[in-house]
Amino acid sequence: MQRVESLLAQGKMKEGFTQGLLLVEAGKASETLAQHIHVLHSLGFAQLPKASLGTKQYEENAAEQYAVLSPFYQFQHHQDYTQFGEMVEQSLAGDQEQQAAAYAMMGWYYAVTDEAPKAFVQWAEALKLQPNQAMYWGLFAQMLNDYGGHPLLALRLIEEAQLLDAANPRWPYIAHHIFIHLATATKNLNYVMGAQQTLQRTKALIREEQVPLKIAIAKCDDVLRQWESQLL
Repeated sequence: MQRVESLLAQGKMKEGFTQGLLLVEAGKASETLAQHIHVLHSLGFAQLPKASLGTKQYEENAAEQYAVLSPFYQFQHHQDYTQFGEMVEQSLAGDQEQQAAAYAMMGWYYAVTDEAPKAFVQWAEALKLQPNQAMYWGLFAQMLNDYGGHPLLALRLIEEAQLLDAANPRWPYIAHHIFIHLATATKNLNYVMGAQQTLQRTKALIREEQVPLKIAIAKCDDVLRQWESQLL
């Protein structure tokens, strides 16, 4: 039981939930652990799509963008609602990869227009269509964390993104922010440690051309030092 509690505290949500559920079903979980597993179950952990390793992953460019989502970036720049709607419709009529991108773009649209619940639904649809692409797990996690979703679900999603695309510094960077969110809410030292580890991983993976991310990391260092001075 202690091992399961440790896994969950470290942000290893996938294994922690699986092992914790077995303990609950066997009647061997403490009341606290059983409640924790119940919360994770209610967040849809058991219904998440299964992902498989080996798929070529989308790569983030120096502008912090993904080519598959380019119509949304164009919309952000030009605010042409008609053109954006037409491009989304075209993508919805395409293959599974294009359909997933369409749902993701609609998700971003709903997020920036302050309709977060609709955004989450769209991203969930995108994830169902392309569960082997880390981008869908990772950016969905970011959206949950930034727009009022549950941070524990965000932590589970970003964990999967890191498993699928271990070389992308964006995913531990997002994980760092989720850990900071959880540390702020709970004052749990394990989450502060998670924030430390994921920030170090981000620094180790960052590419030379990712200048905006480097700047963001410097700001994260300052915030983390403040946390460490308060709690450690």
